[in-house]
Amino acid sequence: VRAAWRSDGAVYAEVALPEEHRVQAAGFGLHPALLDAAMHTIAFHDRDEGDAQLVLPFAYREVALHASGASALRVRVTPSGPNTMTLELADESGASVASVGSVVSRPVSPEQFGTAATADRMFRVAWEELPMRPDGTTVEPLPVVDAEDVHRLATTPEASLPDALLLDLGGGVGSGTGDGLADVRELTGRALRVVQAWLAEPSLVSSRLLVVTRGAVAVREADPVDPAVAAVWGLMGSAQAENPGRILLLDIDQETIPTALLPAMLAGDQRQLALRDAICFTRHLSRVMNVPEAEPVGVGFGGTVLVT
Repeated sequence: VRAAWRSDGAVYAEVALPEEHRVQAAGFGLHPALLDAAMHTIAFHDRDEGDAQLVLPFAYREVALHASGASALRVRVTPSGPNTMTLELADESGASVASVGSVVSRPVSPEQFGTAATADRMFRVAWEELPMRPDGTTVEPLPVVDAEDVHRLATTPEASLPDALLLDLGGGVGSGTGDGLADVRELTGRALRVVQAWLAEPSLVSSRLLVVTRGAVAVREADPVDPAVAAVWGLMGSAQAENPGRILLLDIDQETIPTALLPAMLAGDQRQLALRDAICFTRHLSRVMNVPEAEPVGVGFGGTVLVT
């Protein structure tokens, strides 16, 4: 925020990205840091004594982007109701960049920011070793599928339908084309086509889909991760949430799939597994309990949280 002033009940401000970050603006519809700075100008609204309570933005309505790539903004904030503001954002020439019909804020008590009350609500992703050994079961190879194979399998007599299908996305870190966006589109597109075809076949409703990747997740700090393969895990995570128990994600650090472990993997209720040096790990959320104690910090009216 470079400057701010009030006039006729409105707040006007000039906000800009630091010089070293201005080149990044071209990559965004509206740079999130620039929008955050514009939101902070709400703090300069002249509030009545009885209205002087802590409020934080809760709902955005009628949001419109009119131009992309701005690195500096002129901002006008006008009240449009109780704890409600209208924002108009223009570039340095005065051309409209974005508008927000209303930003509705809600009162928040300072007690809600207490560390003790929130320390046990913080989580992190963790990997836990999962004891798993081959049980000597003779393993029949799983049908490896793409979208066309799924349709063909669906016509198989019911008694011959497999319990599980295998989608092996191959690859590994550095095995793509070198074009990150193209690799993401290719891998996620392939996975999406198979999943959609599989879910659309009523005869396969009892089957389970095993999605095998390489380099999608970091179990250990030194594990390399391929963003394109990681994107598949994000996509499959959504599919898992919508179809509980039907999809198993397995990330491996070797070329061949450990078929001897597949019966144990498929028999469990795990959703996301990783194999590292023949050791199986399961992914879960772990409560972060070692949050350092801290004095409560006062939060001003301009405090905003921006999720991008």
